[in-house]
Amino acid sequence: MNEKELQKADLVPNVVYQNDKKSPNTLSALLKTRDAYCSSPVQGGFRMLRVEGNSKRHAFLALVVSQDVRKPASWNDTINGGILTYDGDNDTPNTDVKFTKGNKYLDKIFADDRLESVDVYPIMFFKSTSKREIEFVGLCFPLVNGLEKSEKDGVHNFRANFYIDQKTVVTKAWLTDLKEGRWKSSPHAPQSWTDYICDEMPEIWDADHAMVEPRTVLTRTTQIVFRRGLLQTQKSCLICQITDERLLIASHIKRWVDSKDREKVDPHNGLILCALHDRLFDRLLITFSSTGDLIVSKSLSRTTVEQAGLIAGKHYPGLEPFQHYLRIHRKRFDTNERL
Repeated sequence: MNEKELQKADLVPNVVYQNDKKSPNTLSALLKTRDAYCSSPVQGGFRMLRVEGNSKRHAFLALVVSQDVRKPASWNDTINGGILTYDGDNDTPNTDVKFTKGNKYLDKIFADDRLESVDVYPIMFFKSTSKREIEFVGLCFPLVNGLEKSEKDGVHNFRANFYIDQKTVVTKAWLTDLKEGRWKSSPHAPQSWTDYICDEMPEIWDADHAMVEPRTVLTRTTQIVFRRGLLQTQKSCLICQITDERLLIASHIKRWVDSKDREKVDPHNGLILCALHDRLFDRLLITFSSTGDLIVSKSLSRTTVEQAGLIAGKHYPGLEPFQHYLRIHRKRFDTNERL
């Protein structure tokens, strides 16, 4: 693509872009909004654009992973089940974890009060596949308690966990609005960003359907992240195959209240179920065997079983990755059956 085509192009996940000419670099041409360019991505890391007329406000950040930058083997940027794990850029022994500019960004991004700040901005994840090729991977959202510290041979670093939206197209119109400071009011904003920064806090329920009071805005984000992550791979209720997302629930296998922070967003700790089958699963009236067969509680009447469309012993393929958490659910199911 030539420079003008890149300037007009929307950001489509998993698409590789390349400028026909060496200058400007592809990312700069791709992220140009009016007369503003992004700095070179060759070295990887964070690249920023600021709001017009306000040098203290970020419009958006581009997080770039470059194949030319070699990290220690134990630091490996990966995407698994909609979760991006990104290792920071400090490689100097015996220095503070926030020694580098990139790690300072991570510290701010994962601050508990980030969404209450006036400087809120989206993060876009790219892979630099060569000096001239750049792939847009998706929008990133920091997870609750998603920033961990690591240490290897005296080098202190951050390990950051993001939810990554790999489905949404980022339009050039939205980037322009962000450059003008309209991070909250843009009509071109993707739904995942609107969910992330919305003011209204939806109700959050635990497995016993008791309402949990959210402690921070980011707790809500975790629920949104979990649901969106599951819907990327599970398109319908596991049992009845209903596909209307308005009727689907992202049901934790290991209860929210019992799960560690990482487990709360682990895509293998959740099943997409309709409201009825979610209720049966949460109430320990159904579970699944180690081979993926449906187990139905003896406390349910034959009429209820038939009305709910349950077939004891029916095999549901593809549950192998969920078995770590299903073992916990089966143990609770068995205990409940003995009561």
